[in-house]
Amino acid sequence: NGPDTTAMIGGAITVGGFVGGLLCGYVSDSVFAGARIPPILLFTSCTAVCMCLLYAAVCASASDLVLTLLVFVLMVFMLGNYTL
Repeated sequence: NGPDTTAMIGGAITVGGFVGGLLCGYVSDSVFAGARIPPILLFTSCTAVCMCLLYAAVCASASDLVLTLLVFVLMVFMLGNYTL
């Protein structure tokens, strides 16, 4: 028996949101000199790409690990925007 899929995805959402908040703030302050709109546009674009990748992975019946990693990356961008 491997790890519980629900627990893995739940953890990916939580940790992805935490990492995304820190990353979006860092990108905003360091790369865009404190401007808020450019990182929001960047993270929103990355969110759209991740949604497409996640959809493709679900349609292809990808492994639980692949889905968990995609959810993590999606949450980094989606919740990173939310915290900004």
